[in-house]
Amino acid sequence: MNRYKANVDEVIEKIDKSCSKVDRNPADIKLICVSKTKSIEDIVKMVDLGISHFGENRSNELNEKRSVLQTYQNITWNYIGHLQSSQIKEIVNYSSIIHSIDNFRNASLISRYAKHFGKNVQGFLQVNISGEETKSGFNLFMWNKNPVLLDNFVVQIQEIEKLNNLRIIGLMTMAPNTTEVYLLRQIFHETKQLANHLNSLNLGLDYKELSMGMSNDYEIAIEEGATYVRIGSTLFK
Repeated sequence: MNRYKANVDEVIEKIDKSCSKVDRNPADIKLICVSKTKSIEDIVKMVDLGISHFGENRSNELNEKRSVLQTYQNITWNYIGHLQSSQIKEIVNYSSIIHSIDNFRNASLISRYAKHFGKNVQGFLQVNISGEETKSGFNLFMWNKNPVLLDNFVVQIQEIEKLNNLRIIGLMTMAPNTTEVYLLRQIFHETKQLANHLNSLNLGLDYKELSMGMSNDYEIAIEEGATYVRIGSTLFK
């Protein structure tokens, strides 16, 4: 417990410092503890330290942990893994926020199953800003120089926004695995710019949330506008 407390305190301190640099309120940052592969005991320790958001990337593991920990009413389960259509029913049943919506078909399945379970689900549209072929998400590489690409994305957004029981709250992106601060900052900055642009189109969008930043780059992500950061290894080291 002492080790985990030190880790949580360190992360919170760095979040505070990053917010201070750009005049942001640390209370606006939601810390998602990425608990994939971690034990129930590890999660309970984090809950006892004040963590309430947890992120999983496998539907079966999410289901098992949610079932065991269902008495912990303050836990919010975030699904942060790649979506497979065959698993979406379970993912919707056991999570409140889905960070990886990368096409209309998956969004429509989420809507259908959310209605089936009588619940509302919040979601992020995953955007691929870096252009890496290994990354999922709507292709928005150099979106600000490619109006056709942007227009196609807007058309898909308009269809997704018509779906019931699913509310898109913002964008999610994953930065390249690099130590190049300039490149990381650029990816996060362009994601924030994209969200601002979408909100300016008079489509009734309110994409205030940005899910971006992990253990190696969350401080930069916060400086560029992240509101949800997904941190695993740093908390459990």
